[in-house]
Amino acid sequence: MPAEEARRLLTSLPGVGEKTADVILVNMGKPAFPVDTHITRVAQRWGIGRRYGEISSWFMRRLPPERYLEVHLKLIQFGRDYCRAKSPRCRECPVRDICPWPGKR
Repeated sequence: MPAEEARRLLTSLPGVGEKTADVILVNMGKPAFPVDTHITRVAQRWGIGRRYGEISSWFMRRLPPERYLEVHLKLIQFGRDYCRAKSPRCRECPVRDICPWPGKR
């Protein structure tokens, strides 16, 4: 089943939203880039976007599909370890020198 058709089917189920559908799809090897709260925070700080669809699309346009799951997981970890909501660890951040976030410490 094509990814868009599977996404429509999944999101038609009660309690299944975009993120849940995309997590299922990417883990099945389908082209999807799930966006959670950590990825949203990083994307907003980096000026990538503010909404789920625009963030997901931004990464999908720039990455090969076989890297979606890997980058998704690494961005979640990055958001947990460095680019945290409270007390971000900017001084220790590995991308501090290229980070565009004006609020970095």
